[in-house]
Amino acid sequence: MTEESSSRNRGRRSSMRLSIDTFLTDRNIPSCSSICITPTPEFQSRIGEATRALFAALISITILILPGEAIFPSPWLGTVLVMRTLGITLGDTIISTRSVFKPMIPVAGIGFGIALMLDWLNTKMYSIFLPFVVAIGTLVIMLCPWPFLTKKNLMLVVFYLMVASPLSIRNEQQEEQLPEWFLASFIATVTIGLFVSAGVHLILLSAPRSTAATRLSLNTMKELRCTTHNLLSSISLYASNLGKDAQEVMRARSLIEFYVSTRKQQLKTLSGYTDAIRAESFVMNILRLVSCNNLRYYHANKVEEFVQCAKKQQHHAEIIFLSSGSLLPGEEYTHMNETVRYLKAMLSDHLGIAVEQLASEFHQAESCYFFSDDGHCQTSIDSLQMSLGEYILAMKKSFIDSDKLTSTDELDINTTSRSLIGPKIRVRAVQISVYNFVHELIDTMLQEDDEKAPVVSVESIGSSLKSGLTMPWLHSNPSKLRLALKTALAMSLASLWVSIPHLREYVAYPNSMWVGITVAVISLENTGSSVIKCIDRLWGTLVAGAYALLVAKLLPFEIMYVGIASYAIFAFVAILLKNPERSYASECAVTSLASILFGSFYNEIDVNQYVTQRIMLIFIGVITFLFVELALFSRSSRIIVEACALKWFNDLQRFLTDASEACSSISRFHCNDCEVPVSLLNEPLFMLRKGHKDMASFTSNLADELSQLKDTVTIAKGELYPAIVEPSLGLHAKLYGLGYEKLLYEQERCASQLQVLITCINSLIGYYSILSQDAKVRELQRPELIAEIINQVSVQLQTCIYGMKAVFPSGLCEPSSTRISDIIASLSSFRSFEAVRVSILTKSIAESHAEYYKLMISSDEASHVTGFRTAVALAASAVLTIAQTLQLCGLYLEEIVRHFPVEIQGR
Repeated sequence: MTEESSSRNRGRRSSMRLSIDTFLTDRNIPSCSSICITPTPEFQSRIGEATRALFAALISITILILPGEAIFPSPWLGTVLVMRTLGITLGDTIISTRSVFKPMIPVAGIGFGIALMLDWLNTKMYSIFLPFVVAIGTLVIMLCPWPFLTKKNLMLVVFYLMVASPLSIRNEQQEEQLPEWFLASFIATVTIGLFVSAGVHLILLSAPRSTAATRLSLNTMKELRCTTHNLLSSISLYASNLGKDAQEVMRARSLIEFYVSTRKQQLKTLSGYTDAIRAESFVMNILRLVSCNNLRYYHANKVEEFVQCAKKQQHHAEIIFLSSGSLLPGEEYTHMNETVRYLKAMLSDHLGIAVEQLASEFHQAESCYFFSDDGHCQTSIDSLQMSLGEYILAMKKSFIDSDKLTSTDELDINTTSRSLIGPKIRVRAVQISVYNFVHELIDTMLQEDDEKAPVVSVESIGSSLKSGLTMPWLHSNPSKLRLALKTALAMSLASLWVSIPHLREYVAYPNSMWVGITVAVISLENTGSSVIKCIDRLWGTLVAGAYALLVAKLLPFEIMYVGIASYAIFAFVAILLKNPERSYASECAVTSLASILFGSFYNEIDVNQYVTQRIMLIFIGVITFLFVELALFSRSSRIIVEACALKWFNDLQRFLTDASEACSSISRFHCNDCEVPVSLLNEPLFMLRKGHKDMASFTSNLADELSQLKDTVTIAKGELYPAIVEPSLGLHAKLYGLGYEKLLYEQERCASQLQVLITCINSLIGYYSILSQDAKVRELQRPELIAEIINQVSVQLQTCIYGMKAVFPSGLCEPSSTRISDIIASLSSFRSFEAVRVSILTKSIAESHAEYYKLMISSDEASHVTGFRTAVALAASAVLTIAQTLQLCGLYLEEIVRHFPVEIQGR
């Protein structure tokens, strides 16, 4: 009976496997056996980083342990420095090492001097003075303006170790004194850790896949060059098929969006290498590890020059994406109109071949200048300039032919112009952006050597100290002062574990300093980040403690090399599995394990006792800091994000009002008001490309207001993640992170269009500065047109602000006494921006174009330069995009409100 049951069960399992295989085969789903796992670049990077951590941990702990604690009493401190300074590249590691070593010498020296003076006192007086000395020292470190004092938390740990160490090892049986060589031993321990972290990278320099930023930056530059070439090819595809093949145009738009986004990420990565390359080049020149033929790859100036050029180009690339990737209101109904399609096809005929030729010449010129041996090719520059001249001619022809197309139907000119205005604005924005994109490379290639990236000199420690003495201290900054005060108070309370005899001698001996060290490490500027670091430190300590107990129970831990090997393996796994956004948990686990296995400070107790004591002291340090942070110095990141999100709209409304007034005053400029470069007369697009900078003094107030808008978004983005993880305890609505991410993205996108608007206003000032007062074209009143459409957006935004003030009386985007439905109804006024955009297109801009066409028919004097008309079109495109971003901001605000807690919605 049992055999029959087993046979039936085997038959069912075989039938089930056959059914599953049939199901997968019929639906073309690969089975598990056919799936090939290919390591991703991220996994390869993790393996490399974990391997470097393994060797660094193995080498550093071996060097510090073998001589014994009589020479290096705190070997764990060397591992702390290894984990804190071991960067992705050699240059990053050198920069981190320098930022630790330069301030460590004066901080450790001052701390040791204070410790010697306190050490002369008896234990009771030492205990009384210690909390006050620690508080004063904390205030000095936190408020010090020295530019090289960047790692203040780590320097606070160094100072506390120096000041509190003598008292922490005293008890009622004996009063031990610090050895005279303690400071030298401490500096030697730190120096060994720093040299090991840099040495691991130096060893890999000869490897094919070295971690030198110079090699990585060169690869990233080549990837960026390839992406740029593909972007221009996609723009060429867009221009060649406009009005002819809708599928190809859609494909080109998708590719443009992809390459603009990819280029932005690659540029961000490359920008992070510039400082590292300079640090590496300094080391390379000293060690002479690179032959003369390869010195070009290690020259930071060329990389910085490439990055500066690419950043300027990225601004124009994003305008191309915005202009080509979305239809303006009404275009979805008119893009199949025969007249509109004929217009697009005409523009394609003029621009398609010109853009394709321009992309080819651009790629050759960029490759020649940045990647060839001579670094400069006059022939490529001449060819690129010639192609750019042909492109300008194609732009002018497209303007003339499109105007003729629109003016042929004299009986219904307004209807025709309204159908054509959307694509004409978008195409002209793309045209000028492509021109500026290419010309940025020409400007870079023609720059004189003294105008290029300056050489950064390395300042000595003495000169840094001297210049730091004249700097104002940071007490005038409320945020810095709050950080200093809360850290000083928390450190003073934590030092009581060293000062109070019972706590020092019977509860925490000889590791009472861990409470203060924990406070020094986790004290950050905002509450959310501090809470995250508290949690990470607790988790890191618990994981390290559990692993240490396991090693002590299962392995012969009394053999030194067993402990060292166990520690190195743990370091490899911890760094391999670390979360890049919260890397401190893994780093804390590695350093905690070193302290547990190899001793903290003259540690002679066994692992079982020390693990429980360390967890207890770390927990006490966290509780001490959280008490000070939450009860006495509460600062909510959530409130900052909610306030900035609404404040931004008020700042924007003020900017739009001032921009409208600035546009209204442009017509008063004439040829005697300011000097216009001669090149403007010869090159119509010079003002939009470069000449607008000479007119920036007339709109300095707009630049200041834009800077304030950008600062508001930057502050909100910096506080967003801490605000999301900030504990609410049910006392307030938890922040909806996804909604705020979308809102801040649109606000940031709007700010980029405000910069375009300022550029256009300055350009129009320049163009009007070459017109006489009786010029016929002044009758068109183009600046007044821009002022009018800006004012329409400003008025609608003011209506939205009034509604937000009514439902958010506190100025915070948080639940109030107002019902959720009423808040949503008030925010619905943002949806009216779509009607504003349609009104701008169908009334203001379309009618003004009709007036232009009539004037052009009746008089030859109405002929405008290409740059002037492009500036007007670009300004109109920027205003329309601003209105679109505001409409989306309203939708995301509604989404945020919909995620208010359900119990609050029931009010």
